Amino acid sequence: MTKVTKATKVTKARKFFSPRAFVTLVTFVTLVALPLKARSTATIKSKTPQSKGKTEKMTILSEWQGQMSAITESGAMVIKDTESWQAFWVQTGQGNAPAVDFERYMVVAAFLGSKPTGGYAVSIEKIEKKKRKIMISVKTTKPTNNSFVIQAFTSPYHIKIIERSAWPVEFKYINEK
Repeated sequence: MTKVTKATKVTKARKFFSPRAFVTLVTFVTLVALPLKARSTATIKSKTPQSKGKTEKMTILSEWQGQMSAITESGAMVIKDTESWQAFWVQTGQGNAPAVDFERYMVVAAFLGSKPTGGYAVSIEKIEKKKRKIMISVKTTKPTNNSFVIQAFTSPYHIKIIERSAWPVEFKYINEK
């Protein structure tokens, strides 16, 4: 029978948490677990010209944000009908599209397209009703030169279902360094 010493326990722990196992775990969390997370029912405050400085809440029904989609080009999109929503959702590679009541809501999405590594991100930061427009601030992030990032292709996206509006939508990009 082998005697288990403190050194043996450390060696076993190192085998369990090998660099390869750690990278595999990080890859799984980044590419599979995080994209499945969906937040629901939040609000964003917005000011309208008619409210003269008063704050109006704009409802966000649901949102999805992740690192993996099948969308290879960067861009932003507003979707106001079921057919377009289902076609877009298929492009994200996320399975069946969630139901959206397009009489009351619309979808806004921003995506970065295909990127060579991890460390890239896109985030819809702020949604405001201003000057008879819906202004959407989108923050994009890229890795710094010394960043430790996953060495896998990614395609970051952020999708929000917000209350429907007839006003035109304008996307404003904020690049984080």
